[in-house]
Amino acid sequence: MKRSPFEASTLDEIFKFDPGNAQRLSSRESGRLEFKETFHFGSIDDYAKTMAAFANTAGGYLVFGVKDKPRVLIGLKNDTFDNLDPARLTQTLSSTLAPEIHWEQHIHEVQGKKLGIFYIYESRIKPVVALKTTNEVQEGGIYYRYRGRSEKIKYSELRQLLDNEREKERELWTQTLRQMARIGIENVGVLDSATGEVSGGKGSFLIAQELLPQLQFIHSGTFVESEGQPVFKLIGDVVPVSTQLVQPTKYVRAPLHGVDILKAFLRRESILLPLDYVKQVCFEPSQFYPIHFFTNQTNVTASDVVAELEKMDCRAARKNKLIERFKTDETFTYGKLTSETPSTKRRLHVFDGLVAKTLNDVDAAGDLPALFHALTHLDRQNADPEYLLPLLLRVAMPKYSSISPLDAGFMRKAICHLDIVWYKQASAKATDELVSKAG
Repeated sequence: MKRSPFEASTLDEIFKFDPGNAQRLSSRESGRLEFKETFHFGSIDDYAKTMAAFANTAGGYLVFGVKDKPRVLIGLKNDTFDNLDPARLTQTLSSTLAPEIHWEQHIHEVQGKKLGIFYIYESRIKPVVALKTTNEVQEGGIYYRYRGRSEKIKYSELRQLLDNEREKERELWTQTLRQMARIGIENVGVLDSATGEVSGGKGSFLIAQELLPQLQFIHSGTFVESEGQPVFKLIGDVVPVSTQLVQPTKYVRAPLHGVDILKAFLRRESILLPLDYVKQVCFEPSQFYPIHFFTNQTNVTASDVVAELEKMDCRAARKNKLIERFKTDETFTYGKLTSETPSTKRRLHVFDGLVAKTLNDVDAAGDLPALFHALTHLDRQNADPEYLLPLLLRVAMPKYSSISPLDAGFMRKAICHLDIVWYKQASAKATDELVSKAG
C-alpha cells in the first residue's frame, strides 16, 4: 500500500524542536526540506523552482509558516493556502515545467499554529525542465537540490541523472525480456493500460474501459491472497472468476491512442464518435490534447461534454484536469519574440515564416522546438489551417514517436493552442457558462 508523505511519524521528525528552546525547530533545510515564512500565489515562480529541484532529486517538503534564522514557527497568517485551487496551481506549474510534476497539499497544526505543506514527489521521468523564463527560472533550465538550496544543476549531477535514467530504462527492458523468455514469446501478451487491449501471439481481448481504473498491479513476490492483494484468473473464453474486473468485449473499432487524436485533428477528420476522442484524453499520460475540435463535432454544448466526463470511471485526477480545461481560459504561449537571445531569434524567424507561409519543410524540421514555440504565438488572424496543418503532418507527425518527451509535450501544447484559436470560439457561450459557474 502506498504510504502517505504526511504520516504522523514523518511530520514529527520535520517539526522536531530544540531541547534547549521549545520554540525553535532543530530541523534544518536540506536536500528534502525547505521552509518559507508565508505563502503567496504571486511567488509561484519561486516555488516552481524549488518544486522542480525536489522533483529532479529525491522529492521533498516545502513548508509554509516557518521563519528562518532562527527557525521558529509563526504559522500561516491568512487563508490563502487553505483556499488554494489545486487545479490553478497545477495549470501554472504545467505551463512552467515539463514533464508534469506530482505534488500533494496538506495542512498541519503544531503548537496551535497552522502550517501549509507541499510534498513534491520525485519525478518518474527526469529531468524536469523549465518551459519559459520567469523571475526565478530560465527557459531550458534544469534545477537541482543542493543541501538546502535549489540551483541550476551542475555537470556532474546532470551526467549522473541522465546515466541513471538510461540505466532504469535498460533494467526495465532487461526484466521485460527475461520475463518474456521465461514465459515464451508465443505466450506473451501486452496490456495497453490506456485502452485496455491485451494482445499477443495467440490473439487479443479487451478489458472494459470503465473497469481499467480498478486494475491493481502486483509487485514481484507479493502475488498471494494472504497479503490482501486480489488475484484474478481468466479461464476458457475470457470469463471472469469472482470479479467483474475483466469482461469480454466485442472488437468494434481499433482502440484509440493519443497519436490517433493528434492525427485526426491535423487531418481535420469527421469523427463518427467524437466524444470518444475527448474521453480518451482521460487515459493518456498528459491531458494536453486537442478537445474543442472534437467537442464541436458532438453537436452538444461544452457543459454536456463535461457532464459526460464526470460520469466516467477513471482516475479522478486526470479527469478533473481535463474538465478544468473546459472551465478555464488556457494559454499555451512559450518563449518570447522580442529579446536578443539566439533561441528567441530562431523562434522569431520561424514565426515570421509561419505568418508569411514561406517556412519550408527543411527549415521547420531543423528546429522543431522553435517551430512548436512559434506556433503558440499565432492568433486567429495569422494562423492559416490550410498551410499549418499539412506542414505539421509532413514535418512533425512522423517524428512524434522519436523526439524527446519534452519536445513531444511542446508539440501537443502547440496543437492545443491551435485548437483554441480555431475551434473554441464555436462553443464560447457554453464555455462562458462553465466559467461563471466555476467562479
